[in-house]
Amino acid sequence: MRNFFLFPFIILALTASAQQRNPFADAKCDSVVIYDLRITNYAEIKLVDNKGRLTKLFRKSVKLNDNESKALTSKLASKESYGEGTASCFVPHLGIVYYHNGQIIHNIAVCMDCNALKADVPIPAQNQKKFDKRNNIYIPVDGLSKSFRQFLSTMLKKYKFSHSTV
Repeated sequence: MRNFFLFPFIILALTASAQQRNPFADAKCDSVVIYDLRITNYAEIKLVDNKGRLTKLFRKSVKLNDNESKALTSKLASKESYGEGTASCFVPHLGIVYYHNGQIIHNIAVCMDCNALKADVPIPAQNQKKFDKRNNIYIPVDGLSKSFRQFLSTMLKKYKFSHSTV
């Protein structure tokens, strides 16, 4: 009988840990490439088309070394990397693509101006909400934190990408 009561708690614990997974660390990838995008309007916001091909709208690309890839992957999954507000422009300047044997596994587009990141898979750490006491509602705050923006901006400056901010 005691095991019967423990069963719901075990299921809840397993579900909670699965929700905190890092989809990029779990992916079988052999390289991570960042792209300096030259997207100029809202209609062209797709980094990868419906056939799984990368857009040609980039100025340059850089394959990250293992340490940079691991640091970026870790930051993407950290709750500390999110929690700020976003604007609505979303014209991405940075593309991040995870590859395995030359095939795109995951892709992420980042707009440094509006502080937003959109990935092809949900990022559990990004799902933070803020309670608005006046209106009694939850407001999503899935924008990049200052520390994550600084991390990305440092990488963009290092590789002389066109759009870095502090």
